[in-house]
Amino acid sequence: MKTSRGKRVRRMMLVWLLFGAAIGPGSAPDAGAVGLISGILAGMLLLPWLGLVLGLIGGQARQALLGGAWGFAVGLAVALAADEGDVLRKANVALIAGGLIGATFPLVYRLLAGAGAGVLRLFLRRAAGGAAQPGPA
Repeated sequence: MKTSRGKRVRRMMLVWLLFGAAIGPGSAPDAGAVGLISGILAGMLLLPWLGLVLGLIGGQARQALLGGAWGFAVGLAVALAADEGDVLRKANVALIAGGLIGATFPLVYRLLAGAGAGVLRLFLRRAAGGAAQPGPA
């Protein structure tokens, strides 16, 4: 069942609003409550616009949310395993990357599969019809 473009864009913007709220605490250096709140607000102001664009190009909110969750989990595990400072910032970068991959992977897959099918059809047509005609020398 296809959803309307407006619903898809609204859902995608809400997912990226949630991502903005999630990465906000990691974006503020140790500045206390004011820095924490300002970081959350900054993330909530910036990331929904990315959701708008992703929703307009056909990205699905559920896939972006799943990709972001997996990205955050993997980024957190890698940052903890590396045992370097700023674990939350590394996990936040992975959250955004995972959300982008989740939102765009099905689109890119369909594009590449369609292009691959077209190239395969071209090769099969040439193979069935004999060798390609040589061009002028």
